[in-house]
Amino acid sequence: MRLAPPARPSMLPISSRALRGLAASAVLALPVVIAACGDGGGDPPTAVVTPPPAPPPTAQIAPAVRGYVDTALLFTEQVYYYGDTVDWRAKRTRTFARAGAAQLFRQAHPAIDTAIRELGDPHSFFYPPGQTLGNREDPSGPLYTPTATVIAPRIGYLWLTSFGGRNPAGRADTLQRLIARTDSATDACGWIIDQRANIGGFWPVMLVGIAPLVTEGRVGGFVERDPFWRYFYFLRDGAAGLVFPDERTRRLDSTVFLRQASSYRLRRPNPPVAILQGRFTASAGEIVVMAFKDSTRTVRTFGGPTSGVTTQPYTYRLADTASIQVTASIMFDRRGRDYAGRSIPPDETVSGPGVSGSFTSAFQPATRDPVVDAAIAWLQAQPGCRASADVPASADGVPMGRWLPTRGPAGVLPDGRWPRRGTPWTAAPTPAWTGWAALTLH
Repeated sequence: MRLAPPARPSMLPISSRALRGLAASAVLALPVVIAACGDGGGDPPTAVVTPPPAPPPTAQIAPAVRGYVDTALLFTEQVYYYGDTVDWRAKRTRTFARAGAAQLFRQAHPAIDTAIRELGDPHSFFYPPGQTLGNREDPSGPLYTPTATVIAPRIGYLWLTSFGGRNPAGRADTLQRLIARTDSATDACGWIIDQRANIGGFWPVMLVGIAPLVTEGRVGGFVERDPFWRYFYFLRDGAAGLVFPDERTRRLDSTVFLRQASSYRLRRPNPPVAILQGRFTASAGEIVVMAFKDSTRTVRTFGGPTSGVTTQPYTYRLADTASIQVTASIMFDRRGRDYAGRSIPPDETVSGPGVSGSFTSAFQPATRDPVVDAAIAWLQAQPGCRASADVPASADGVPMGRWLPTRGPAGVLPDGRWPRRGTPWTAAPTPAWTGWAALTLH
């Protein structure tokens, strides 16, 4: 059966400009990154790949540039999940024709960009060096800045937005401190996680940042076309990483991508959680939604269908730090259910800002609107919010509402330490291939 990529969603800016920056900031690119999740919420900004002056028509493409273009094409052909829908021989011919007699890497950028766009895949992009995730900071402004508050009596609220910047450990720490501050300000019996503008990014940041609200363990994963290559996202003891198959031993191995030195423990563990989602909830934002598909917890989602990029892209950094992000696998939630690379429907459809339309310039996170109000009403009807405000005793004798040290070194996995096993980290021998040292899971 020939698999076809899901349709690229028609994504308007959040306001007249708001999501143009968001779409370029969704994934942190460490060397070769499997980060969930790139810029799934919409097309990247237009007119960012500007062709430099053309070389003289009598020149031939420089050997280094030929290898550069060949590497980009080989990577794309090897990992693209829907690769059997592509005539790779014809694509190679077209791409080299467009590259012409390029003498510089940047002169080949438009040809590579067009090759990726031709896939018609909503989770596959080309980024020039200045837009490669990890090479620049995220945009500023309320839509891009996490915040938390007491939104209603005993109801905590967290605005969880995208992250693709240079300090993942700092962002994870910020998120946990926002949760801790809100938890200490009220005896929160329930929580709202508002993801209506979370178009994705470095998923370990989000999982570690909201660790006080998530049940630890395997929270989801992704699988390539060959089902042997089945990976699991995990959250445990203040750390997020991957469980992955070892091709040599045929057993599962694991690695930590991000760990905090300490992790906050809520005053009331495992509270009911309301997730707010909509058309801009994409990629890593959708991983967060899937992490709460937990039969042991009281969770409900409100709003509209997510963006529909429940696919895991692999990202390759080229020699000049430009990068290619290509859909390589299909995500599944913590119960093992996949969504065929498409949207996750809400449990309760509610119209409001960022659900089916754009945000207006007047929108401010952490304020009441119909989607927030529906979540508050549901949370206040839960037994824990109707009961006494007395804080329950800890089962293990450790006081709640405090920071607990984690085990293992804190920080981000260094470049060059990503797993190198299996399809995502094994390349076919070729003189043009520069190796997978630059591959990242985003």
